[in-house]
Order: sequence, then structure tokens, then C-alpha cells
Amino acid sequence: MRLPEPGSRSRQVELYMVQEDEHAFGACVAERLNGQAVWMATGRSGGEASYHQSLCEALDASDPPGVQAFLRVVGASGVPTGPVVQYQASSHDVRDGASVLRNGRLAYRWFPSRETDFIANQFNNLVQVAWQCMLACTHPHVGLMDGTPVRGARIGTHAKAWMLADPSRMLTNRGARYHVYKLLR
Repeated sequence: MRLPEPGSRSRQVELYMVQEDEHAFGACVAERLNGQAVWMATGRSGGEASYHQSLCEALDASDPPGVQAFLRVVGASGVPTGPVVQYQASSHDVRDGASVLRNGRLAYRWFPSRETDFIANQFNNLVQVAWQCMLACTHPHVGLMDGTPVRGARIGTHAKAWMLADPSRMLTNRGARYHVYKLLR
């Protein structure tokens, strides 16, 4: 078990989302933060980052496209700064002839003592908004095959409908310990 570094704060949740869920989540964040934060897309091999008002624009601009984007506070000078909230997109795959939705995640790790009071306060607000929007756009209906709920995993409204449309579809994780999950109703 890996212990957290002294003074760090972190949180993460496994997400199962399709593009419509990303639109809903990104729109909620943009509306609530109203220009106080931007989504960052990373360039190939440390290339220049680009900043976007919408999550979906940042995912499209990232390299490789559609994989991840980072939410950053806009500092007092108007420049994105401070720690980041990572959004990693879910991915579709076919495994043994079945459609599979592999988890993404929403996560952050930061050291409040290393930030100015302004950035620390803004980042706290950003994290609260991101988690409130994620909770509003998702459901805790992810379970082990025996029906035990998976703590720390959520599925988007549209991803849930996608799963219900075909009983052969599965949810899987990306972790070192590979699991197949089922949808709880």
C-alpha cells in the first residue's frame, strides 16, 4: 500500500462515461466556474499546451485526441496556474466479441502549502465544483459480478443507457488487477 506524501491532498473516482456524458459534465463545470478555470490539452511529447473553455474541445485538441484533459485555475493575472484536476476519458473496446466500456477517471493530487492563498482557495473551489458536477452527471450503479457495489466508481447517465441497450456489454477497469463489472440498477 502506498502512503500519501506528507501535506498532500488527493482524490479520485473511476468514471464510465460516453461522449454525451462528457458534454453534460463539461457544460456543468463551465457554467459553474464561469471563466475561473480552463481545460488544458497537452501536446505530443511535452509540446505546447492549449487552453479551452470546454472539456470536449480540450479532449479533441489533446494528443492523442480524446484521451485526457486537465482543469486548471485561472490566476489573478488571467494565466492558468496551480495544480490540476485530471479528466481521463473512458474508452470503448471489443473483447471476446462483446462491447466493453473501460473506465476513465477524475483525479487530483496537490500540496496546499506550496500554493499561494489565492490559488489554494481557487483550487478548493474548483475541486468542489468538479466533484459536484461529476456527481450530478453520474450514478453509483457500478458493481462486481456478485452485485457488490464498487466504491469510488460511477457511471454517466448516457453510458448507463448504452449499457442497458445491450445486455452483452461490459464495464472493465484499467488497473493492474483487471475486473469486469456489471451495471446495478
